[in-house]
Amino acid sequence: MGLLRLLTRFLTRRGRLLIIFLIVAVVLMILDAYARGQFSSKVVITSEHFELSGIETQQVQEVLEQLKSSYDRIGRDLKTQPAERIRVFVYANRWAYGRATGHWTAGGNPEGPETIHVLWDGKNTGQNAVHEFAHTVTLKLLIDQEPQPLDSAKFDKKFATLPVWLWEAVAIYEASQAHNPLSPQYMANGQYPSLQELNQRLKGAKIYDVGYTLVEFIENKWGHDKLIKLILEYGNVQKVLDVSEDEFSKQWNEFVRAKYQ
Repeated sequence: MGLLRLLTRFLTRRGRLLIIFLIVAVVLMILDAYARGQFSSKVVITSEHFELSGIETQQVQEVLEQLKSSYDRIGRDLKTQPAERIRVFVYANRWAYGRATGHWTAGGNPEGPETIHVLWDGKNTGQNAVHEFAHTVTLKLLIDQEPQPLDSAKFDKKFATLPVWLWEAVAIYEASQAHNPLSPQYMANGQYPSLQELNQRLKGAKIYDVGYTLVEFIENKWGHDKLIKLILEYGNVQKVLDVSEDEFSKQWNEFVRAKYQ
């Protein structure tokens, strides 16, 4: 009798787990169908250099206009010709974005120099798309200086050494995503992050608070050509700017205090 009771309890537990599994599977299927419906049925609009697949004609049109107005400007700023045709995918929800890109926490990402993925973020979507477009132009600048035809594996290994702080700061600056750098409490308290801290996307992601001012500082002290050289040298501050990273951070801190306090 005790064995029968134990077997019944075991089956009951397995039954509960099976029900939970089925519920999760159904939910995932519903979300997947929702994501497909939210993306695949939407219109495609084009301009000379961009092709956008988006969520509603008017919303995507606004994103397209911001990208169009940025195409020549960012190309001039970064001293390279952007890709002639860029595909931009705008996703209505995080499930659709994550399912398509594999990035479940980001709000946008480039896929090479000719493709951009952007999660819909209301009125910020256009600016976010310009941010990702700036990434594609930066990437193309680096690719264009490599021997052609490109050795993709070798380049990918080299590209991985580009510091996050520089990669993001350039895109933030080009997208005009300026914030008061003293708004975060750590900055107001004088706890300025080092470049190593700014390379950490997942530990506070401080680069998004202050990235604009880093490029602003470099432009102000060393000039635009040095910024381009710094990108081409993969963020080698010592080689390009003739200061250590610690000294760079110290001078940047002084610049921020003098301008924004």
